[in-house]
Amino acid sequence: MANGFVKNAHRVDPYKNFKFRVKMKGADGNPRVVLGVSKVGALKRTTEVVKHRSGGDNSTDHKSPAARATTP
Repeated sequence: MANGFVKNAHRVDPYKNFKFRVKMKGADGNPRVVLGVSKVGALKRTTEVVKHRSGGDNSTDHKSPAARATTP
């Protein structure tokens, strides 16, 4: 036994055909693989703009971010 590790030849890796693996912390605090993904695409994020005017300055429109949406 080199370095105390034993190789298991019968073990099947269910994630070997995926390009990306998603890891999450388990109840014990150690990360573990929970999901395999083979293709990832970009997400579009849009933010609505709300125009408003300040109390004493009605000549200028101010813009603030409102609802955000994410679409594939």
